[in-house]
Amino acid sequence: MSVLDFLEKTDWKLLRKQKQDLVMITPFKDIETTKSIDGIINFLDQFQEMAASYIGENKVFNPEEEDEEWEI
Repeated sequence: MSVLDFLEKTDWKLLRKQKQDLVMITPFKDIETTKSIDGIINFLDQFQEMAASYIGENKVFNPEEEDEEWEI
C-alpha cells in the first residue's frame, strides 16, 4: 500500500474524534502520562497537517462537516 493509499483510506472523522477524546482527558495527575498523551496529540496534529498537504484540507479537516455529536 502506498502512502497516498493509506491517507485516502484513513477514517479522518474517526481520527478527529479520537484526537478530541485524548484532548478531553488530559491533564493526568502523573506528569509522565500527561507528556505521553500530549506527544501523541502533537503527532496527530503533524500527521493531519502532512496528510492535508497531500490529499487536501477538506478531506482531512472537513470544515463543513458538523461534529456536534462530539461536543460535551
